[in-house]
Amino acid sequence: MPFPNASQGGFVVNPSLPLFDPAPQATPYPYSSPPYGGPSGPTGPTARPTAGPAPAQPTPHGHGFVFGPPLDPTRIRTPRTRPILLRSTVLALAVLAVAGVGAVRQAGKDTTDYDNTGRRNRVAWALKDGRDGPPITRTPVADSRVLEGTWFRGDTVVRSELSRVVAYRVDTGATVWESPLPDGAAMCAAGDATDGPIAVVVYGVGGACDRIAGVDISSGREVWVKPRPDKDSLTGGGERLAVSQGVAVTADTAFRIKDGARLWAADRGFGAGCHVSAFRGGAALVANGRCGTTDTVWAVNPATGKPAWAHALPKGGTILGSPVVATSPVIVDEPVTTGVPRLTVLTDKGEPAYTIETGNPVISNALGPTPRILADERTIYIPGNNGQSLHTSAKLWANQIVAVDRATGNVRWVSALPAAVKALGMSVDSKAAPIRIDEDGGLRVWVNAGIGKPPRLVRFAAGDGHIRVVDEYPLRLGAALALDMPKPFEQDGRLFLVKEDVGDQALGYRLIVGG
Repeated sequence: MPFPNASQGGFVVNPSLPLFDPAPQATPYPYSSPPYGGPSGPTGPTARPTAGPAPAQPTPHGHGFVFGPPLDPTRIRTPRTRPILLRSTVLALAVLAVAGVGAVRQAGKDTTDYDNTGRRNRVAWALKDGRDGPPITRTPVADSRVLEGTWFRGDTVVRSELSRVVAYRVDTGATVWESPLPDGAAMCAAGDATDGPIAVVVYGVGGACDRIAGVDISSGREVWVKPRPDKDSLTGGGERLAVSQGVAVTADTAFRIKDGARLWAADRGFGAGCHVSAFRGGAALVANGRCGTTDTVWAVNPATGKPAWAHALPKGGTILGSPVVATSPVIVDEPVTTGVPRLTVLTDKGEPAYTIETGNPVISNALGPTPRILADERTIYIPGNNGQSLHTSAKLWANQIVAVDRATGNVRWVSALPAAVKALGMSVDSKAAPIRIDEDGGLRVWVNAGIGKPPRLVRFAAGDGHIRVVDEYPLRLGAALALDMPKPFEQDGRLFLVKEDVGDQALGYRLIVGG
């Protein structure tokens, strides 16, 4: 079904306008399709793919920076999202005021900035919470969820949102298809990888998360759906759906992604007195839990659920976040008695190879999304914080990268980002989020400097950590994101910034695409 034109308040393309422009007058929400699974049940019709490419949209006239179907004024949450943005911006401005009236002027002349500016880029399109899609069903549990699940298929980017799975055109942001969840259900979790075209999601009504389903991200069709046992019920934002080698594990139960077959449950096989509490996916499937009073990590065969090896963590101290912070290689966060994380890299037999403490690593925890630890066959890239700058939020963000030789554990280099603002002996951090390792071994990183400097896509050279700016984005984008940090992706030369946390305190823009 074609989407309405700009004069009807619908899809508008004008990347030259600020992200804060008011939305056009809305028309009632037009969707009339049956809920996820359709009238004939889970195997019935679900999605509404378009018959072909999205039609060309007319030139906007007098409208804001808005994308998607017509707006429902009852779901435009301007009173909720904008004050949060303003509070964050005021906090950053207060930091500058402490540094003196000349701080902003000096930021523009800062000689500690990058040695090149890169290509000037733009925001191609963006989606703001409450401006498109079906009505959002909110529950106390749903408001605290972190929803992974960003998949690329053909010319679409597919997202698991709070009340639906939806595909957008990567070049324009037009909605290609959507599959609403049934009966007012809310999304609980989604796998961060697929098996071919099939992705896995977990959802339920209210605080329940009692269904797991496989979704074809080419069309939005629900391929299979299975009940989740009560003992597997999720508890909110701390849970993840671990995906590895064609298997999805939710809580303690594994399902084959292609057909939903239940493969195993982690209630036996890990040893007497052992209890598995969580899984992490990726190149390997890794579990963590306890054997008696000992914190333990296991490498698990995804097909059988049998542990290949077990690694007991040292006693004493406190684990600052999840003990498993990477799976290729397996890296664990050991208990510490100080505030500095100590990462241990394990061999393929689960034995300690070496530890990494350099650079004050910034690791995953229960407070929200954190930077990725990435590795290739030569180098492990660890996001860290040098502790030399003022922070404008309680969360510790990464402001440098540490390159570690994967074979030996030797630190090759430590490369810090220029401060977002530096004046009168005071500086405010830029925030780094690694995206991927490129073909030459360099690390590509999204850098958000808030209101201090333009946001950038940069590359750390594999050999010496020299930072080169690839793309520079408008300063207003950094201001729109304020102190938050969405997860970055790169696909076919485009940058995608995805907000995965769902809740009243989340930033207003949930998907921003660079040109």
